Amino acid sequence: MEITLGPGIYVFLLFGSSVYCLFQEVLGRTVKGQQHRIGPWHAKWADFGLFVSGLVLSILAGDIAMHALFRLVPVSLDWKMFLMGLSGQMGLALFWVVIFGLYRGFFGKVNGSSLLRSAAWSGCFDFFVGLIPIWGTTFVWVFALTYFSKLFGVTLDLAPQMIIDFFANNQNPGMIILILAFAVIVAPVTEELTFRAGFYRFLKGRLGYRAAAVVSSVLFATMHANLLSFLPLVLIGLLLTRTYERTGNLLANICFHALFNLNTLLILLLIPDSLMNFTP
Repeated sequence: MEITLGPGIYVFLLFGSSVYCLFQEVLGRTVKGQQHRIGPWHAKWADFGLFVSGLVLSILAGDIAMHALFRLVPVSLDWKMFLMGLSGQMGLALFWVVIFGLYRGFFGKVNGSSLLRSAAWSGCFDFFVGLIPIWGTTFVWVFALTYFSKLFGVTLDLAPQMIIDFFANNQNPGMIILILAFAVIVAPVTEELTFRAGFYRFLKGRLGYRAAAVVSSVLFATMHANLLSFLPLVLIGLLLTRTYERTGNLLANICFHALFNLNTLLILLLIPDSLMNFTP
């Protein structure tokens, strides 16, 4: 894989920023928020069951609506694949619009702090702190899967997430813009509301901080249904939970999540071969 000057400078600055923020974190020179600032979601099991059912039904509704659209409007195969990949996020977005529009009291208080500017800065800082550990975990995980596959002669599906693969191999400007919008705006909001404000807060009241962080992070990774990214996504879920507890504001998580998704897509745009040459 050959990296030209422009993308090389971007990767160098990214790596340097991550190293700097890691040192600041290790040396304790950052202003750290009070730990465990997020209270649990004190919902009954029946209410939590309604919550999960609503999530599942909203995702199914997104798929059904998309299939209905395809019957009414002629769409090319590429657009069908693309829109089906986003249908789940569309369903989740509608679910949260309904929750906060009609049943806000059902979900409780998702923020323990209202310092928006501080939360946004903390989310950006935590993204850079977590970047090198995420990269390292990704490399080790991919290497381990590849080694296991060769050692035991087992065929593993090591394809990247469908939307990532679609983005990397697509030249349609409209699709690229829509993927960027969903990855950087819609997905960070819907997924942080679902997994940190929803699953994590509910589980925290029953399992405690550590167990709830692990279980909600595993659920977060499992939802993406991709073996190649499973362990890195578990780590990202744990880092996002830590950010949520440190800042007390879901905006910090949304900024972290949005920056991570944006950075992933930018690397694919700047270094198109990075996806093909990542597996050792």
